[in-house]
Amino acid sequence: MNQTGASGGALQTIAIAADDHTKLVNVAGSLAFTSGSAGVGVSIVVEVLDKDVYAYIGNNAHVSAGGNVTLNATSREELFELVVSGAASTDEAAVSGAILVVVNNEVGGHKTTAYIGDGAVVHAGGRVDVVASDIADKWDLAAGNVGGGDSAGVGASVLVVVREGNVDASVGTGANVEANGGTGLTVSATQSENFLMIAVGGSGGGDAGIAGAVIVDVVGNTTTAHVDPSAVVGGSSAAVHVSATDNTTLLGIAGTITIGGTAAVGAGIDVEVLTKDTEASVAHDAQVTVIGDVTVDAASSENVTSVAVGGGFGGDAAVNLNAGVSVFSITTKAFIGDSAQVAADGSVRVAADEALKLDIIGGNISASGTAAVGAAAAVPAYLNCFRTRPDGTIGAVDTGANTIDLGYGQDPGYTNGLATGQKVIYDNGGGTAIPGLHELTCCDADGHDYPKPYYVILDSGNKVKLSETYCGAVGPVGKTIDPETGFEIDCTGPVMPVDLTPTSSTTLYGENHRLVRLDQPSVKKDQSPRFDPNTDRIGNTLHLPYTPSSSAGGDSTAAPIVSGAKVVYSSGGGTPIGGLADGQTYYAIIDDASRPENVRLAATKCDAIGKNGTATNPGSASPGDDNYCPDGPLLPQDITLSGGATGRGHSLVPHGSQPSGDPSQSGPRTITANSTTFRGVSVTGNYQIQRTKVFDVQFDLNDDQGNRLRIDRAFPQVRLSSFSTSVIDDTRDDAVNPRAGHY
Repeated sequence: MNQTGASGGALQTIAIAADDHTKLVNVAGSLAFTSGSAGVGVSIVVEVLDKDVYAYIGNNAHVSAGGNVTLNATSREELFELVVSGAASTDEAAVSGAILVVVNNEVGGHKTTAYIGDGAVVHAGGRVDVVASDIADKWDLAAGNVGGGDSAGVGASVLVVVREGNVDASVGTGANVEANGGTGLTVSATQSENFLMIAVGGSGGGDAGIAGAVIVDVVGNTTTAHVDPSAVVGGSSAAVHVSATDNTTLLGIAGTITIGGTAAVGAGIDVEVLTKDTEASVAHDAQVTVIGDVTVDAASSENVTSVAVGGGFGGDAAVNLNAGVSVFSITTKAFIGDSAQVAADGSVRVAADEALKLDIIGGNISASGTAAVGAAAAVPAYLNCFRTRPDGTIGAVDTGANTIDLGYGQDPGYTNGLATGQKVIYDNGGGTAIPGLHELTCCDADGHDYPKPYYVILDSGNKVKLSETYCGAVGPVGKTIDPETGFEIDCTGPVMPVDLTPTSSTTLYGENHRLVRLDQPSVKKDQSPRFDPNTDRIGNTLHLPYTPSSSAGGDSTAAPIVSGAKVVYSSGGGTPIGGLADGQTYYAIIDDASRPENVRLAATKCDAIGKNGTATNPGSASPGDDNYCPDGPLLPQDITLSGGATGRGHSLVPHGSQPSGDPSQSGPRTITANSTTFRGVSVTGNYQIQRTKVFDVQFDLNDDQGNRLRIDRAFPQVRLSSFSTSVIDDTRDDAVNPRAGHY
């Protein structure tokens, strides 16, 4: 195309586009009713969707244009799938089932791809875009059932999603590309998923109610953008931008409710298996010469919420099992290969960024006249940090010496692992910044603020100082290489640390400040509210380094809590404070409304606010009033707290807010599977003559004896705090002599 002669002007463009937009709506339902022996209703939807979308310039093609050359392959899928079923019987049993299966690109290597072929020559007076994208947004998937029978009700809902996403954008081996205008050469691969998956089951029976709801979501994505070996990008090319991006949002809800005259059994399970490979690269022996910037960026994000809940109500027995299981394997890479040559008059950036937000919720309620058993499991298989409490002269900051003690409050043997001249950024953790340090500076090429870099100056022990320049950190070393630009610089001046101005004893600086290394993956910004129970507990009062509110850790001035407010306590992976339980809801006692960061805790709301007509609860005792406590204590009754707590990531947040996670679990992790496996046995037996005796047995998870009950998790420090069961033991077998045997 235009292989001979001069190319046209800027208006001469070449556009190659392939677009496949799929929108599907499926609704299936069944209803069965009988007055005979059994009613059975089943609804099934199976969706198989395979797509191939290609936009390309073939191998050894010669293409030139005076303007832009664009290749764009776009795939999009929108799904609404609803499967419902109901069954009823007035005599015996009712059985209902709802099954939904969605399979996308699972068989045959289907993909969305845009590429310039091997050995092709593409010259453009404007920009050259090679763009491929696959957007699965939004998938609304739901399966539900209800069954009711005079004898038994059985219901099952199953939702299965299997998706293989493959998006690729490339410049082929030995290709020759010139993009002399606009934004230069762009090679971009983008993938995103947004799934809502709901499976619910309900059943009721005169004798038994049995229900199950299962979600299995298996997603495997490969997103790659690359300039291949020996490719040449040159001429007067303006810039080169290679990017691979994959953003995933998953919400899975599995729930059951069962009602049986004798027994109720329910199981809700949500399994999320996510495998992602996101890579951006300039391969070995490629040659890139531009007058602007070269960027190679890989970014992946996951926002996953897994909910498994259920309720069971039976006359004699109610058994419920609810589990959320998430298994992730995430790879995010950006690199320039061996022997590649990259020359840019502007800047060169190679960056990989991975962000995961995971919430797993498992819960149940079981009730029966004799025995109720419930189990809920949330099993996730899936920095250089310093904590500071700079209130005046206390904490990690010495403003006189301009040092920060990274070992302050750390475990014995801690080393910071930093080197003089190493580049870091500062994160104030949602609190007030230490005077003299700043998180952001102005401005990038688009006029936006960006994280302010600092350079480490090692001091004694784990203490460090910070400089705003590399030369200010290393001092008069003479000619050296700037580690950021790779150019030679001449450092002749003295060491110049940042001046840390005095802190204020009345300011809530917080205890979550960090220096974030840029040479390894880590969380760049963490505003989670945390406190150290060993320094912030005085008697029964928690002196929090933040104001607990609906936006604690962010805008700490918004809606501070008041006496009687529901709050949730988390030990953040450590041992809880004596008197408190990890994950438990309590009620706040605020003695001074002007200092809501000083909190005592009560077991009930009435314990927190006291009896009606008292100074802390002056309202009249009117039933229906939120503060109706006619029998409350005259003074607020707090919980007695004691020592023994471990860890520095404890948190107290308003009910409905997310408690802070264990800070030790952020940053690079090496995960090794346990050699043992999970095994559990549940046995219920009942032999009754005239009367039985029910007793409780508790198993100590900390017992070192061989017969202990143990539950192993992907992270061995995550354990159930207790396990209990009810056992009916009756060995009497002589109907004539009820004294024989024992009970």
